Amino acid sequence: MKKQGFTLVEVMIVIMVMGLLMTILVPHALRIRLLANESSAQATLKAISVALESYANDNGSNYPTNPALLLSANPSYITIDYFSTVNNGYIFTHQIFDHSYLITATPLNANSGSQIFSIATGGFLGSGIPPAPPAP
Repeated sequence: MKKQGFTLVEVMIVIMVMGLLMTILVPHALRIRLLANESSAQATLKAISVALESYANDNGSNYPTNPALLLSANPSYITIDYFSTVNNGYIFTHQIFDHSYLITATPLNANSGSQIFSIATGGFLGSGIPPAPPAP
């Protein structure tokens, strides 16, 4: 007699192997996304820092006290308002004074990032809880 199709045992083995592969691959895929979000947050902080330093260079060493000035300048120093939206799972906050700044990137939740990043006056990027910026 000719055998057609798969037996129930063969199908169950295939399903078990696929399940095993998924339990191995899914955590790695999630970790890769988390690392991509963290890299994106660091790159965004660097871009904001470059915009702030460029603004200060053009305006007598004074940083804009309102980040909207970076967007409204002609030409603009940045093209996206990073402080009003969530970007790749991170929330960006700012403390900008005339001669100093501190920009912080905080993950929205544990699935979007595992570290807090900050960049301070002069473009010094760090991770962890940021220090307070110098008083104005």
